[in-house]
Amino acid sequence: MATQPLLHIKSSSNRNIVRVRELIRKSKARKEMKAFVAEGERFVNDIPAEKIIELYVSESYIESGRKIPETDCSIYSLPDSLMKSVSDTDNPQGLLAVVSDPSEPVEEIVDRAFSKKKNPLFLVLCGIQDPGNLGTMCRTAEGAYADGIIMSGDTCDPLSPKAARASMGSMTRVPFCRLAPGELTGCLSFLKERKVSLLAAYLEGSHVYSDVDMRGATAILIGNEGSGLKKETADMADMKIRIPMGGQLESLNAAVSAAVIMYEAYRQRR
Repeated sequence: MATQPLLHIKSSSNRNIVRVRELIRKSKARKEMKAFVAEGERFVNDIPAEKIIELYVSESYIESGRKIPETDCSIYSLPDSLMKSVSDTDNPQGLLAVVSDPSEPVEEIVDRAFSKKKNPLFLVLCGIQDPGNLGTMCRTAEGAYADGIIMSGDTCDPLSPKAARASMGSMTRVPFCRLAPGELTGCLSFLKERKVSLLAAYLEGSHVYSDVDMRGATAILIGNEGSGLKKETADMADMKIRIPMGGQLESLNAAVSAAVIMYEAYRQRR
């Protein structure tokens, strides 16, 4: 794969720069363009080259001699001041990419997972509102060998800059689906039809998570940071599970809860 010659942008009113700003700032733009912005050397270099639509490099990054990712897409050089004005971070590293939206239909994710193994593992996120938590859960899913992530229609935008950074590129490597509002019930029914066991993390769960067999095809349901899973969602699960709490705690952070349960599933499957 050959790296393309550099194209130079000097003006903040350049249409490419205007588009990048919109992708960073507006969820509507990300949905319409089916793309998002990745920033930072490690993040960009971890993204599969075929998913990168455009690459932007600061002049100081080029002068430093650091490696520019090999890609067939257009590569633009920017003055440092222009890169800083575009960047969503306080201290931009000089490397930014426009990346195609990697989300897929849930049927494709599930079918592919079952084609590879008899006992796929899925993470279902319901109403997650903090993008940092969402990105962290994407990283956890990758680390725990999950086969897919399903996000309800009222979950925050996984392609927002904060969520994307928190995921550290996991969202481009772990298949994920963004359901439309109102589609969660149908999706859970579909998983049940495929003989996927639904385990709902629930404060009133009657089963301790570590006592539950997660070696079969399993989907772990995690709810909103403040209110948890809605009762009607939890009631669709095959089992409501809980994490024992010491002291005066009632619950853990949603991302921590997801990590605890996902890694128990991984432990059982080793």
